[in-house]
Amino acid sequence: MSDRIFNIENVSLDDIKITKASLENRMISNIHVDIKSLEISYGFEGAINTDHKLVKVTFWCNIESSNKEEGESVLNGHYNIDFLYKVQDLENWTYRSEGQTFIQADALVPLANISYSTARGIIYNRCLGTLLDKFILPILPTHELYDFFPGNTP
Repeated sequence: MSDRIFNIENVSLDDIKITKASLENRMISNIHVDIKSLEISYGFEGAINTDHKLVKVTFWCNIESSNKEEGESVLNGHYNIDFLYKVQDLENWTYRSEGQTFIQADALVPLANISYSTARGIIYNRCLGTLLDKFILPILPTHELYDFFPGNTP
């Protein structure tokens, strides 16, 4: 982390696109799933367009039941959500390495924090009325988000 503070007031959220939202149920019964038994994986991908001062943060999440039939999960949820941010002072938060441009983690983490919090609500809403009716992603402390972007510190 640097000594500079990323000013969130220089950011606007211009678009949210749900690019994948699927829930596959191969369970024989319609009993509710024990939420604590779910296997959850998630992460982030980032992309930038410095000419237009845009940052895209993609949040992905995979949910699987731990009940397995013939080695396969019987309940799968897959979500990808793109968040498009306009960052007025983006040039102050980027650096070049080996011909590529990167955004510093101190700018990327606040955007990921907004993306994750919003995705929690979107995924929760998408799960309502399904076998994952009570599923909600855990709250993540901001400092843990830095672990998702280890290569973004010059």
